[in-house]
Amino acid sequence: MRHQSTRFLFAGLLLASVLSPKFAVAEDAKPDGDKAEPKLVKVTARDITLEVPESWKEEKPQSRLRLTQFALPKAEGDTENTELAVFVFPGGGTIEQNLPRWVSEFNRSTLKVKTTKGSSSQGPYVVGDLSGTHVGSSFSRRPKPLENGRVIGVILMPEGKPYYYLKITGPEKSVEAAAKALRKAIGADIEKEEKLEVGA
Repeated sequence: MRHQSTRFLFAGLLLASVLSPKFAVAEDAKPDGDKAEPKLVKVTARDITLEVPESWKEEKPQSRLRLTQFALPKAEGDTENTELAVFVFPGGGTIEQNLPRWVSEFNRSTLKVKTTKGSSSQGPYVVGDLSGTHVGSSFSRRPKPLENGRVIGVILMPEGKPYYYLKITGPEKSVEAAAKALRKAIGADIEKEEKLEVGA
């Protein structure tokens, strides 16, 4: 009887060792489209409403110029912080006027710039997407330059309202992970953006 029980136990363990890896692989192999969408939280910033992932933690603004700001999750391997800052300035300027300021935050020799435009449920917008060695703004220089840094600056233009400026700053991987969610936050689709020619 003991031999028979031992055989059943061995057979069960063998079956488990064969099947378990297959189940793990099947679960890991699910395409991105099958993954659950992140829960969104609505945040009102004067005339606009943002729908941001729950993992984006709203913080007290660092300055009076900011309507609000968020700490964003770090991508695997990133150690520097990533943030989204939201501003509003009556007469705050166009993409042509703001892009040179964003450019000045980078080491010119490493800089790559892409500009696009799109439309959202809250109005048209333009985007400046910059990457390279980030040294920081004139208001807040980095103690040490961040290689593989990235800034995505969005200028949202609601009809009859001041322009709103949404700016994500951080390591390239962490910013890339938030790029689509930033568009979704204002009711836009990154896939429908068009190239915009802007001189910096």
